[in-house]
Amino acid sequence: SISVGYLSGWLAGVLGPRPVFAIAVVLPVLVSVSTWFVPRLPVAPAPSDASNPLGAGQARLVVAVGLSYAALGVVLEALTVPFAQEIILVVSGVLIVMLLHRVGISRSVSVAAFAIFCFRAVPGAGQGFNYWAIDHLGFDHEFLGVLAQVSAVLSLVGLIVFRKPITHRPVSYTLFWVTIAGSVLYLPTIGLFYGVNEWFGLSPRMFAFIDTTIAAPLGQLSMVPMLALIARTAPRGAEATMFAIMASLMNLALSASELFTRYLNSFFAVTQQDYSGLGRLLIAVGVIGLLPLLALPLLRREEVAPPASQAVARVPAGSA
Repeated sequence: SISVGYLSGWLAGVLGPRPVFAIAVVLPVLVSVSTWFVPRLPVAPAPSDASNPLGAGQARLVVAVGLSYAALGVVLEALTVPFAQEIILVVSGVLIVMLLHRVGISRSVSVAAFAIFCFRAVPGAGQGFNYWAIDHLGFDHEFLGVLAQVSAVLSLVGLIVFRKPITHRPVSYTLFWVTIAGSVLYLPTIGLFYGVNEWFGLSPRMFAFIDTTIAAPLGQLSMVPMLALIARTAPRGAEATMFAIMASLMNLALSASELFTRYLNSFFAVTQQDYSGLGRLLIAVGVIGLLPLLALPLLRREEVAPPASQAVARVPAGSA
């Protein structure tokens, strides 16, 4: 995705936006045609309905509910219903809970879903900071694109460098130090608004570049423990289904994050014409980013709890 983003930006500058969009339309067709050249492998026998949580016709029900959900979103947007995004968010949450109940929701699954939602639903500063950086610091879209590319590359480097600590430590431990480190490294963003870079004699661009270089390796680290958490809590035989449901939960949390971001921008009255509340918005985002830590004791308690099978095995035979 990094190379695609860079190539798209370069082509847009050389050819213009319309030819780039035309190329983007053709590429999916080429991918579809290439599937005819993929060698066919023998298909394994399908599992019985008893072992499939979405068997016995339930898969058709899921498809029907999904199509109905999509139609609901279109209708709400077409009729400009008030609080349409909030309604869609609530309906999505109800559907995910129903699917989790169908797969087999246990305490460990509930705790995992709650923790994942909390950490992914943290709001951001929104586009207000970018607009302010462009208007007041002289940043342009090209420089912001360079920062995004550097952040993406260093995020991959961070995954490679910290892969062992992530995989050999409890999920709660990893989420704790990633959250704390991310909050500390978010402080330069707040400082940039208040002119801290001038204390060090650095230009805003150099200060932003150094901040991005230091903070970017943590960008994707929180995703790894979340995926490990899903794998550990998935019911046996329903791992793929659980991953799909949890992926939907992550997308739902991201939608909630965007909604909370909009609420914060409205509360602090940050617009492209008035940035007076941006500093308070950045501070609020930094503080709210620490709130998911409150879910870690619950997650840690679930990690140290013995599996149900071991708990049953410890019960004396004569106590029944």
